[in-house]
Amino acid sequence: MKPFKHQTEGTRLLVDHPEFCLFDEMGTGKTRTVIDAMSWLYRLGRVGTVLVVAPAAVRSVWDGKDTGEIKQWCMEPYYAMRYDKKPVRPVPPEHRSSLWWIVTNYEFLRSQSRMAHLEALLHVSPEPLALVLDESSQIKTRTTLQTKAIRHLRQRASRVVLMNGTPVANNLMDFWSQLNILNPAIVDRQTYWQFRNTYAKMGGFKAKQVVGYREPQTSQFLSGLSRWVRRVEKKDCLDLPPKLYTQVEVALDGEAWRMYQEMETEFVAWAKTSTLTESSPTASALSSLDRAREATEETPAASVAVHGATRVLRLSQLTSGLIGMELDQPPVVVGDHKLDAFMDWQDAVSGQILVWCRFRVEIQRLYDALIKGAGRPAYRVWGGQSDKERQHQINEFKRHPDAVLIGQPQAGGWGLNLAEASTVVYLSNDYNLVTRLQSEDRAHRANSRRPVTYVDFLATTPEGGRTIDHVVMRALKRKEDLAAWSYSKWAEALRKEI
Repeated sequence: MKPFKHQTEGTRLLVDHPEFCLFDEMGTGKTRTVIDAMSWLYRLGRVGTVLVVAPAAVRSVWDGKDTGEIKQWCMEPYYAMRYDKKPVRPVPPEHRSSLWWIVTNYEFLRSQSRMAHLEALLHVSPEPLALVLDESSQIKTRTTLQTKAIRHLRQRASRVVLMNGTPVANNLMDFWSQLNILNPAIVDRQTYWQFRNTYAKMGGFKAKQVVGYREPQTSQFLSGLSRWVRRVEKKDCLDLPPKLYTQVEVALDGEAWRMYQEMETEFVAWAKTSTLTESSPTASALSSLDRAREATEETPAASVAVHGATRVLRLSQLTSGLIGMELDQPPVVVGDHKLDAFMDWQDAVSGQILVWCRFRVEIQRLYDALIKGAGRPAYRVWGGQSDKERQHQINEFKRHPDAVLIGQPQAGGWGLNLAEASTVVYLSNDYNLVTRLQSEDRAHRANSRRPVTYVDFLATTPEGGRTIDHVVMRALKRKEDLAAWSYSKWAEALRKEI
């Protein structure tokens, strides 16, 4: 298939610029653009090996046995290998002079011994080396082991490509580490702290939170990135069918509503009296209660984060009819409201359906219900699956015209091409805006031919009033990142919904 105009232009930019950020919107075909560029660079003698580092769930997009895009698009003789838990097999002699593709994942690079083995492999691989960082926001935190490993690999590479559809998840500070690895000159060779002092306004608890940005410095910095960064959106480069949004409201009652009402009232009262609410570190607490628990031994604010995160998480659990999962105990089922509503709703829907659930227990319950009584084939994508099993589930879903694929956005919402589904359902939403945007665009991609309908199942009060589901939905529509909210902001939003 002939590339789109924006892909051809992107290929030219990558060939001409040894250090470049391809930050095109999700679903615009960035992977093919990179593969085309590396094929041309190999032909020109400027690249011998391409090291691709991606999230674990995205590796098969590059080198999947039957569906990998390297196999689909690479124009030159190549040899692709995956560097993960299995030892790398010797390269067949006939491929010694081919373009090498080495695909690995960020998590795997945290180990010093694995890094040593990778460096030994790179030592015998054809030169020059190109480093491709897929979903480069994985290195936004400068202190993590994987970021340090990437910084070390960067020294070997003559070319670097950063790929990301959502490069700045929470604030401009997320950008520093990515650009510093690309080329320190982009950030004027400033340290992180110098960069922050130049562009960010600080406030909140002990003035440690970014509360705004300095002008005109920030505007000048962003305008100067055009030399290093390309960003195109689907609406400007693809003749794609539209995204259509709708909602199904499901009334809570019985034990689920009693517990929800009690916990919401308790949370609003707690947030109002907490003196540390405004500066609670919600991002880490909401994404991982385990990390927040560890932090409670360090600061009072972190202790507040644990209590607040637990309360907010429990409210979301209850709208899905569950409680208790954050304590690593078997969850208690207190209602089937959304599950029953989905089972009734899907009877009238034709074609393949992609369902996203925040909680793994939701996935299992819906899978069991579909297998038992819906007459639809059902498949799952969630954390802990092997790459082989994950790909098998996806392949089977694509084969059946009326199948349902159920997944966690955190595990399956990145990098996958699921354009067969023209209906995408959210039984529950993650609080992270990037996760929502990424998971939406698994179905709305360059090869989509039909409108994609997005259906959010939202719990209501018995009288049809709003709940935390509506708070989350409203914030996501405004493209707000809920993980950055203080608990007083959560409480204020809940009071408005009551």
